Amino acid sequence: MLPPGWQSEQSRQGFSLVRQEPLGGGYPTLNLRRLGPGELEHIRFDGRSHKAPSGNVVYRYQGWRNSRGSGYRMNAIITTPRGMIFADASIWDPRPTLDRGIFEDVFWPLINSMEIDEPGPAEPPPAR
Repeated sequence: MLPPGWQSEQSRQGFSLVRQEPLGGGYPTLNLRRLGPGELEHIRFDGRSHKAPSGNVVYRYQGWRNSRGSGYRMNAIITTPRGMIFADASIWDPRPTLDRGIFEDVFWPLINSMEIDEPGPAEPPPAR
């Protein structure tokens, strides 16, 4: 189920969730897409691991900065019985340390509840 105040956009390879109201100077976003053959070797990273209902997850948090501001990003590789998914969640946040609140309250529940079908793209969680 999508959290209130978020909209979903679907593409051939995955989907994006964008918060309709700004937070911290920007619009928090979650992008999920199925990894194609050979893609994993180009995006693989060392990170923490987590066993989620959707599959095994390797993830990392990173700070980012550009000319318009700064924030934090979480990248995750989710290995499921039906394929691999790359997740990228980002928020604008000028604080010097990461506040994991939106990641834990919004992004992780969505990642933990998603499913993928074969052979199509990643699917958003079903509406309840």
